[in-house]
Amino acid sequence: MKRNNYYINIIASIWTIIFLTYCHSERNKNLTNKFDKVDSLFVKFNSTSPGCVIGIIYKGDLIFEKGYGMANVENQIPNSPDKLFDIASTSKQFTAFSILLLEEQGKLSIEDKIRKYIPELPECYDPVLIKHLLTHTSGIRDHYALMDLIGFKEVSSEEENWVNHNYNENNVFGILLKQKELNFAPGTYYQYCNSGFYLTGKIIERISGMSLREFYKQQLFEPLKMENTFLYDDSTYYNKNRTMGYSWSENGYRRNLIKYETYGDGQIMTNVYDMYLWDKNFYKNELGQKKQSLINKAYTRGELNNGQTVDYSLGGLEVSKYKGLTVIDRIGGTQGICSDIVRFPDQYFTVICLSNYQDLSPDPWRASLKIADIFLDNYIVKDTEEKTELNKGEISISQSFIDKITGSYFNEISKEYRTIEFKDGKLKHHNRTLTPIDSNSIVIADWLTTIRFKEVNGNWNMLWQSFTYPVETYTKKRRIELDNSNLELYLGKYYCPELDLECQINKKNAKLYLIDSNNEKFDIEELFENTFKSKYNGQDAIIEFEKNKNSEIIILRMNTDWIKNLKFEKIAT
Repeated sequence: MKRNNYYINIIASIWTIIFLTYCHSERNKNLTNKFDKVDSLFVKFNSTSPGCVIGIIYKGDLIFEKGYGMANVENQIPNSPDKLFDIASTSKQFTAFSILLLEEQGKLSIEDKIRKYIPELPECYDPVLIKHLLTHTSGIRDHYALMDLIGFKEVSSEEENWVNHNYNENNVFGILLKQKELNFAPGTYYQYCNSGFYLTGKIIERISGMSLREFYKQQLFEPLKMENTFLYDDSTYYNKNRTMGYSWSENGYRRNLIKYETYGDGQIMTNVYDMYLWDKNFYKNELGQKKQSLINKAYTRGELNNGQTVDYSLGGLEVSKYKGLTVIDRIGGTQGICSDIVRFPDQYFTVICLSNYQDLSPDPWRASLKIADIFLDNYIVKDTEEKTELNKGEISISQSFIDKITGSYFNEISKEYRTIEFKDGKLKHHNRTLTPIDSNSIVIADWLTTIRFKEVNGNWNMLWQSFTYPVETYTKKRRIELDNSNLELYLGKYYCPELDLECQINKKNAKLYLIDSNNEKFDIEELFENTFKSKYNGQDAIIEFEKNKNSEIIILRMNTDWIKNLKFEKIAT
């Protein structure tokens, strides 16, 4: 009997081994198929082009790492996982974590006013708290946008770069010190702002007594053994593993090198292997007091004064949803480079995409999501896409409702306007078809945007929500068209003391036009009462005029994507 049991155990063990071997083989075959699909996304990046490096992490293991295209096209050096990439704004999470570590040490609170640590900032910054900087809700104007308006540019060719390094400490801090107003009251709105993280970096340096580079090294990179990650504070630095950044021009690939001399908002150099170590820390924290509460706080979405949350978290990350799954990411990009780290924490799955090609297609965010689709198919909510087209063709809205909602809408905070029109039998927004999902709601499917309409005191508001961002309210306004007799009111020269800029409003053939500081002329288009559209130094601008009690124009306010309410005072002639 014992001998029979012995043989039975032997046979059972053999079948177990065969079964496990088969399962392992099938698993490997399944993974190979998935890896082949990943390869297919980047097949066009080869020995004649820049490209990217992809890392895939699952349950704590780096299961895939591969380079596509060239790290250096001229010298035919291929991209590989050990290559160093400038990750641009993906770096912002390191600045945010540094602040959270200082808070954990009791050296500051994110509820502190920023002027407590940078008292020389202008008085208009007084209501701004550290948490506003981390979540892009401060209202501070972006220094890159301000410098672009002046005429400073990101220099995009290597030859020009070494003599035109405008983003230095004197220029950047100097321009912020001159500001007299914020874009909006802190905590009332979300708007992306590099200046917030630049100032956060200054706070870290002042509290710690260390350079930002040294603080990162001691408090973040050394504890996690991220030996190939550092603050890139010397544009002349040479490393054989460093990638070159490229963009596309009509003459082919163009090499880009941008010289920044300010930090906190970017300028981290790293590779896939180190970002794998960084990703592991989110599941078992080894920084500071090694408490998981640090990670939980880093994942906490920012909150507006009205209780709405914003995608940007206290950890410098975007926290949102994708096809029913929680997703954490932090995209970055500038001249010649782009990157993203996309994490699905509940599935222990992360995609790292580091690119030395500004025009990578699909871009790092979409590439990472395509890879997630391949690996997380069993987790994804299958009907998510269909929900954006719910009952398409079955929901009808009345012509009377269409007549009420079509027209132009304006947001008083963002200074943006949007137009809803009925064309070719369909509702459209800037030529994109809108799909009704109920009697007062429509969607733009490929924008992940929902638009709802609400009548308030006889006028219509458009409630606009993209992805998981806060709802934005646009108010319907009547478009105007000025006649020649009304134009004289706006003519004259205007001066902005904050940027030392002038502009002039003239007229020709019963039409207004603007002359900027470079003496370039731009047409002015009427939008609403005292609100117009034009350009300044090549940037699209919404221009608003303010009158005194005598109905005389005394102030011109200029609004661009990242600058709001910039004041130009009318010069007496």
